[in-house]
Amino acid sequence: MNNTPSKFIPTAVSDFVGHGDFGAATAARSIEALVAQSRANKNASMAILINGRPGIGKSALARWLLYDVLGCSKFSITKYNGTRVNLERVEDMAAGLPYRDLYADYKAIWIEECDLVTRPAQGGLLTLLDDLNETPGTVILCTSNCALKDFEPRFSSRFTVFELQPPSSDEIETLLRRWLTTEGAIKQIAQFACGNVRTALKDADLQFAAEQP
Repeated sequence: MNNTPSKFIPTAVSDFVGHGDFGAATAARSIEALVAQSRANKNASMAILINGRPGIGKSALARWLLYDVLGCSKFSITKYNGTRVNLERVEDMAAGLPYRDLYADYKAIWIEECDLVTRPAQGGLLTLLDDLNETPGTVILCTSNCALKDFEPRFSSRFTVFELQPPSSDEIETLLRRWLTTEGAIKQIAQFACGNVRTALKDADLQFAAEQP
C-alpha cells in the first residue's frame, strides 16, 4: 500500500470505488472481461472510451488497463492530449501502428480529453478505428470529462463505452478506512468530496498524518 492516501494507485478491481451499474469498479470488471475476450481471439484490437466527470477514476482505470491488465510497457504506449491531436497527428498514429514493442502483446494509443480532438482529426480517427481489425494487438483508449451525449454519435459508436458515475459517500468511506481510523473524520471527508475520489484522497492526507504515532 502507498504511504499516503493521495499516492494510492489502483492495481486490482478491488481497489476501485463505485460498484453501481456505472461505477469504476463495475467498469473494471467489464474491462477485464473485454481483455479476456480479446486474448481469446488472438489479441483482437480494442477501442475503449472512458468518460465522466473529473476525479472518479478514468485515468486510474486507463493506467490499470494498460499496465496491469495488458502488461504494456512505456515503449508500447503513446499518450496524447486531445488539444494536440490534429489530422496530421492521426496520420502519424496510423503509420506507427505496425511497429511493436517486442516485450508487449499490445500497442496502445491513449488520448486524454478526446472530446477536444479537432473535427478533421475525428474523421481521421474514424478511418483508423475502422481499420483496427487489420492490426491485432492494438488498443485505442480515449478518456474524457465530456458527457457521452456531447460526442459526435458516429465517433462514439466505434468504441466500447464506459460512462462513469460518481461513487456514493459510503463507498468513499470504505476506501478511506484503508488508512484512517477516526470515523468522524472519514465521514466528513467523504461527504465534502461530493463523489470526487481524488479530492477525498487528497483531503485524507492531513488526517492520515495526524493519526500516525
